[in-house]
Amino acid sequence: MGLFDFLKKEQPQEERNLVKEDFKVVGAHYHPNEIKRLQNANPDWRKGGKTLAAEGKVMQRIYHYSYINKPVKIEIDDGNIYRKGALKVLIAGEHVGYIPDEHTKHVTEILKTKSVKYVTAYIKGGEYKVVSENGDAVKWEEDIKINLRIAYA
Repeated sequence: MGLFDFLKKEQPQEERNLVKEDFKVVGAHYHPNEIKRLQNANPDWRKGGKTLAAEGKVMQRIYHYSYINKPVKIEIDDGNIYRKGALKVLIAGEHVGYIPDEHTKHVTEILKTKSVKYVTAYIKGGEYKVVSENGDAVKWEEDIKINLRIAYA
């Protein structure tokens, strides 16, 4: 047993045997209203720079909103006139984008032939601020990006 083996958290056997694949979701910029409905206000956003600096939140991104623990679903978009068989991504029932064309066939095969254990999404981006050690805050904004993870056996 190594010196830091006690820090390793043992995963259940079922979790270790899962195949996990990650995909970027495309087209999120076409769904700003849907994504806005998924937002949770970050309480740190309303705090002043000096307060945040005193709390040790220096030189890190403090996002205006977070997107936490929402159910994710992938389904065929029968109404898509541009891409037959397109797979749309829904988070908490909101259509936020698509599986990229180059992965559609593979993801469709996973959904039809594998035992999907879970699908999760990670949304990052939007308005944020960075606080310096002296409490000065600078606001920035970045495009929303959505990453998807499919775990299956």
